[in-house]
Amino acid sequence: MDEMWVPAAAVTETGLDEDARVIRQEARHRLREGKGIKVFSRPENLAGLLDEWGLSVEDRRHCIVNAGELVPGFSVSGPEQAEFFVHSPFAWRTDDGLDDRNENSIVMQMTMRENGNDTFALLGADIDHETLSQIVRTTRDHGNEDRLHWDVLKLFHHCSYRSLSSEKGEDITEPVEDVKWLFEELARQKEIIISPSWPIPAKGSLYDDDQPPHRQAARYYKQIIKDSDGEFKVTMETPSEAAPKPIKLRVSAAGVTIVSSAAPTVAAAASSGTTRAG
Repeated sequence: MDEMWVPAAAVTETGLDEDARVIRQEARHRLREGKGIKVFSRPENLAGLLDEWGLSVEDRRHCIVNAGELVPGFSVSGPEQAEFFVHSPFAWRTDDGLDDRNENSIVMQMTMRENGNDTFALLGADIDHETLSQIVRTTRDHGNEDRLHWDVLKLFHHCSYRSLSSEKGEDITEPVEDVKWLFEELARQKEIIISPSWPIPAKGSLYDDDQPPHRQAARYYKQIIKDSDGEFKVTMETPSEAAPKPIKLRVSAAGVTIVSSAAPTVAAAASSGTTRAG
């Protein structure tokens, strides 16, 4: 792994074991060395950890990316033809020393440019509707609404209703106002919503419980794409529940499409110079 991208909480959190501890230790090693890592947000307890190592935030500023900034090393006008705008985590959220994996996870908008056409992907994490609403309000307050546009939405929290509202609903989750605006007003035509989750459970089935994915949330997402010729895909249902495979997207000057099993391979699409897949 050339470069790790982690929220600050992944570096500062204590009391970990197994895989979580391995990730934290690797992140700490890279941050201490000052290379091979980007840490998102700058809480006070991260500064305290650096101080224990005889370092300061400024010493490792090149490794730290705050909300409202672009990730260094990428540009839509450069050879990468891509950039990443960071929405979360907020630096102030953990200044009190609180480490919350979900609400301090990374949320960003990826912009990909092909032949002058921009395609936007909103990459969600495990945040709830309150944090998502804060992102929306903060972005609008700074006049950066374009940083919330999306053609592709990687769903928040595995299609949990909590990313929409505090109320699950009987058959559909109705989102709070800010989240509704984000999903219904800033989506572009033929948008693609991807739920990184197990199959959506049927009503009354064994898995129709408190754990995501929630069928009520899925119904809302399916509803909002009806009038825009969009698609809703579930990772563990695609192409079938019996044989799920990675979902591949191709970005071209014409926009973004889902790559079918009969389409060219990722390498072939990338080598053409006019499309990218991944």
